[in-house]
Amino acid sequence: MLKAIALDDEPLPLEILQTFCERIPEEIQLVKTFSKVTDAKQFLEFEQVDLIFLDVQMPLLSGIEFYKLFGKNKLLILTTAFSEFALEGFNLNAVDYLLKPFDFERFKKSVEKAHLHLAMLSPAKEGTFIWVKVDSKQVKIELEKVVYIEGMADYLRIHLDEEKPIVTRMTMKKMMEMLDSDFLRIHKSYIIREDKITAKSSKEVQLGEVTLPISASYNI
Repeated sequence: MLKAIALDDEPLPLEILQTFCERIPEEIQLVKTFSKVTDAKQFLEFEQVDLIFLDVQMPLLSGIEFYKLFGKNKLLILTTAFSEFALEGFNLNAVDYLLKPFDFERFKKSVEKAHLHLAMLSPAKEGTFIWVKVDSKQVKIELEKVVYIEGMADYLRIHLDEEKPIVTRMTMKKMMEMLDSDFLRIHKSYIIREDKITAKSSKEVQLGEVTLPISASYNI
């Protein structure tokens, strides 16, 4: 079941979202609704959710800016009366774009899309592959092909055996949650697959022709 919040400066859309969510309680729980960005920000500092329903036009701070600042690593469904914001939603990798007014069937399709995205972002039960988002697509990565993962601010570069690296927007913490016990974090900027190690010392590890530093905080 998805855990979600909704942010909109008008009460009616929030009431509609609450009503629609209550019709499919086995699929989604609307934990809380907000009419002020400050209240939503404070909530997200202490609580974890999977999905945000977000109105684009908000006072003080737009929904787009709010998501960029506080919605990282959460699924996004934009809810707005203005179709011209669809491109911005695409640039944010939004799951869907609900144009107001929307009915229950259209809402339900958005929730189904969110479930699909969440499943793709979760680790496989067998621990053999993961899904990551690259541009507007979900890309399947076989874990046995991963050599190491490099952190670059809000992005990760996944280095693979005999293939081009894959770049995805994700934190190192989130990636570690998706990986199995074959992977080790050796540095704030590096995760490696243990069976790819060809040599190591107390300060560095060698993966074939690649040498990476080992931080004292992640001593292996």
